[in-house]
This record gives sequence, structure tokens and C-alpha cells, in this order.
Amino acid sequence: SKGEFLIFKLFVENKNKLLKRETVAQKIWGQNWEDKYSDWAMDRMMFRIRYKLKLFGLDQKLLKTLKTRGFIFG
Repeated sequence: SKGEFLIFKLFVENKNKLLKRETVAQKIWGQNWEDKYSDWAMDRMMFRIRYKLKLFGLDQKLLKTLKTRGFIFG
């Protein structure tokens, strides 16, 4: 999906850096992200990205979740 592509691009551009959930949400949902954001939606998107990493033969553990803080890719 478009959102997954935007997130993956953001992760690649910020490899091995902590990205806060808010930063990722802004990338997906734009300026009014707070109106559209939910933890469930964010977690499902990360699940789908991990699944696609696996489909391409990459380790799902490349995408790490730091509870309440954000995500690290790399």
C-alpha cells in the first residue's frame, strides 16, 4: 500500500535510528495525523511490513518495536 511504501522509505532513509510513533504517523497520515492515528492501525501496518520483509527473504527482526517509544529499522 501507499502507506507501507512511505513508512519503508522513511525507515531506509533513517536506518538504525529511532523513529517515534508520532513521526511515522505524520508520514502516513499527513498534517492531521492525530485525527486518523490509532495504535492498532500503526501496529497492523508494522505487521504487514514485517510480513512483506519475510516474503522478500529478509529477516523480520530488521524492524524492531521499542514499546511506547517507536521503531528502529536496521
